[in-house]
Amino acid sequence: MIISGFLLSKDAEAGAGDNIYGFAWSSNIGWIKFNNCAAPPNPATCSGSDFGVNIDPGNGLLSGYAWSDNIGWLSFDPATAGFDAAHPQARLDLATNEISGWARFLSNGGGWDGWVKLRDPAWAADSVMRNGCDLEGFAWGDLVAGWIKFKDTVPAPWGVKTTECEVINDPPVVTIGAPSVNYPCPPSPVSVLFPWGADDPENNDISQWRFQADDSPVNWLIPDIDRSGGPVSDPYTGDRLELVSSAGPLFFGRNYEWRVKAIDELGADSGWVYGPSINNIPASPRPNPSFECSLDVSPRDWRSVCDSLGIVVNEKIFFRNINDGYNYYGWDFDYDAISGFIQMATGSGSPPDPEVEYTFTESRPYEVRHKVDEGGLPCEGFQILNIYEILPIWREISPS
Repeated sequence: MIISGFLLSKDAEAGAGDNIYGFAWSSNIGWIKFNNCAAPPNPATCSGSDFGVNIDPGNGLLSGYAWSDNIGWLSFDPATAGFDAAHPQARLDLATNEISGWARFLSNGGGWDGWVKLRDPAWAADSVMRNGCDLEGFAWGDLVAGWIKFKDTVPAPWGVKTTECEVINDPPVVTIGAPSVNYPCPPSPVSVLFPWGADDPENNDISQWRFQADDSPVNWLIPDIDRSGGPVSDPYTGDRLELVSSAGPLFFGRNYEWRVKAIDELGADSGWVYGPSINNIPASPRPNPSFECSLDVSPRDWRSVCDSLGIVVNEKIFFRNINDGYNYYGWDFDYDAISGFIQMATGSGSPPDPEVEYTFTESRPYEVRHKVDEGGLPCEGFQILNIYEILPIWREISPS
């Protein structure tokens, strides 16, 4: 086919090898077809002479030909369009997805230069863009071609598409839950659980996560807690368990704000996601079941490690709770897991009274369990005591 003096060879036209296809619309000249294939690169979708427009995936340059039944070839090809400094070749910006530059109808003449402008600062928001696998927006073809529209949904969806799709990488979605204070029985430390997780829409792994908490964040320059980690598989449950104590990192009686972010392996950043604050962390309401022991001496020789007394069979031992008074406390001096806690002595009131005494009658290890309760929050503490036989006293007698 000869248009305006140019012979378009099969090699110059391409077809199934091109990556732009579909139709654009001009109210002046009608449909403009960008490929003879309805779904390249599948040759079964092609008909008629081969032609098409192509995006170079390396540099974004557009080349090839589109076709109008009314005014012929629209050239994106340097060999026929005659691009110059004022009319540069059309190019896709691979970073911004903006398409700029020019194409040219080869039927130009008679005072019409045939140029079609794909982007202009005056209508940049409506200029041609790649959005996913779609080309959308408007190009301007002067008074002959007029406005050329690349996509619409009326009367049914139509437009110009590309198989050289935009790489869409949405950031991980960070989900946040309400923090909770965990009060185990002493001496285990109090902790706060900060529940969060990250899930990437494209199932990319999480290359890095970051968790921060602070009691008075102004600009988060030096947060009280600043944790990070990764890489981790997607989805990721990143629940943080932070200790509360007089030494930190969290302190009783303070209010804390916290936040989390996650970055996927392709660099998409969720940005900071803020969790609900936790206010005035109270001290543990649970009683401390720690206890101490003494031999039957006056004054008592109280030891927090009872086994250090070197207890022997049938020796009277005294026990007491070493903390504030509780509603109830009890003792099992020979605990085993099968039988469970068997009450062998009870007490109430404030230390140092009452003392509880017990005599161990066998030479073996005993597990002593101490149960305390304050406000319906029971706790148990235990120690292992090794009970020894009384060794006989030997005296060497010389032979007579």
